[in-house]
Amino acid sequence: MFVSHWILWADFTPVGRVERFVAAFLANGVDLFRSLAWNTGGLHPAVIGFFVLSGFCIHAAHCGPATSTPVDWPGYFRNRANRILPVYWWASLLGLGFVAVQTHSPAQDPLLAFHATGTPLDFALRLTGLGCLYPRELLAGNATINTVASELVVYACYPLFLACARKGAWRTMGILSLLIQFVIIQLTPRFNPYWIYNSPLMMAAFWYSGALAARWYFSAPRRMPLWPCAVCWLAFIAIRELTAFHARNLLLQLLWCGVCVWGLLWLACLELRQPSLGGHRAVRALRRVGIVSYSLYAVHTPIMMIVTWTMIKALPFGQNYGLQLLFSLTASVAMTIATYHFIERRYFRSKVIAPKPPGPGSLTPVSTGDTAAHTARANTAAGISA
Repeated sequence: MFVSHWILWADFTPVGRVERFVAAFLANGVDLFRSLAWNTGGLHPAVIGFFVLSGFCIHAAHCGPATSTPVDWPGYFRNRANRILPVYWWASLLGLGFVAVQTHSPAQDPLLAFHATGTPLDFALRLTGLGCLYPRELLAGNATINTVASELVVYACYPLFLACARKGAWRTMGILSLLIQFVIIQLTPRFNPYWIYNSPLMMAAFWYSGALAARWYFSAPRRMPLWPCAVCWLAFIAIRELTAFHARNLLLQLLWCGVCVWGLLWLACLELRQPSLGGHRAVRALRRVGIVSYSLYAVHTPIMMIVTWTMIKALPFGQNYGLQLLFSLTASVAMTIATYHFIERRYFRSKVIAPKPPGPGSLTPVSTGDTAAHTARANTAAGISA
């Protein structure tokens, strides 16, 4: 998502052969990504993938070992608040800062004017984390974190979800999440579609799918086939090319959700079979990126907008496309590192919890009786949920 915003929000006109080549190269990359993964009439594929992963990580910590034991809910909510809110509030303030400078001294740029839209009610909803419950899109300098507000609501509802899961009501929850998606899509002509797609009502099916994948993970064999992921992906591409029909976007989103679920399960089972992969150089590099990914996601929108505003208003070389790309990238990375070290790490420390042996009341006992595999799964669940 960051890369797509970095490319699409570089809105200065390329000048010269080199800049035009760079612009065309990046545009072709975006077009290729769209053709392979993006349902342009619905959610960003990275958002769907994130909610699947979120459901998997949170539920994996509660559906594996000792699942019948009571949950420390005050600790759960404290942990989630420390993990999300400090960075969320900081990103909200950065967005409001951009709105302030753009309002006080407007730069003549349609993109900046659009993202600086907001009312006092919008700002209050943003700071309280309730924007996803208000039926309109909130921009307020950082529209990207509307998704984080939806995640907060989902986490708040998790105790109810876990109670239903422990009673085995997975089919009921799945049908309910699909019905909610179908109903909310019917409301798109009456409400802002960007609010619809980023609301927790739309995200419920993806988070549920990730939680269901966590349940399967603890009872699945050590090998998970990859063909269901490929089938969902091919069906996604084929149906997207068809003429639009009723609920087409809903079907496409669910197919992409299937890609994310099966791909995640395949990778998780691959890690069980080949634990040495965790020490591979490429995996370590991806892990470092993953560590700072939340800070990057939260702050990049206002930073890119402030960079563009500064170039228009204060720098002598003005609207230079190449420098806009360079400055927005470097400023976003620098602010990400600062946010991670001085805010995110200050309030949140990852903790790996020692797994407990499966109890007699486990929600999803390991059907194969493979204690080593169960322990490995429990270790993974403890790490990723932190």
